[in-house]
Amino acid sequence: MSTVNPYGANQGLGNQPMESALGTRSMVIRRIDPVSFGKIFGGLYAIFGIMWAGFALLMLLAGVALNPGSAPFGSSMGAGLFGLIIMPVLMGVFGFIGGAIGAVLFNLAAGFVGGVKIDVEA
Repeated sequence: MSTVNPYGANQGLGNQPMESALGTRSMVIRRIDPVSFGKIFGGLYAIFGIMWAGFALLMLLAGVALNPGSAPFGSSMGAGLFGLIIMPVLMGVFGFIGGAIGAVLFNLAAGFVGGVKIDVEA
């Protein structure tokens, strides 16, 4: 095992990292890259937006089926279809922004309290 610790984890006696009986190591997350975290959240929120769009499409089609007297592709149907396309995109963009802001806030808080301790296995 190397004595160099590139992660800045808590050190045990000497230069040996603290290890438990199960072979796990304790590390502390002190900083999160806002762009990286924003990409993760943006992707997750885009997936949620696609799931939402599928549910909304079912509701849109049910509304058309329950009202057969109206024009099937009227202005409200067009607006609904536009919303189905734009909603996942907007959710992804706002997820990116929210994730980046959350990472910046985490970095500020971690500067005061020292970060989050995690246990990892080798």
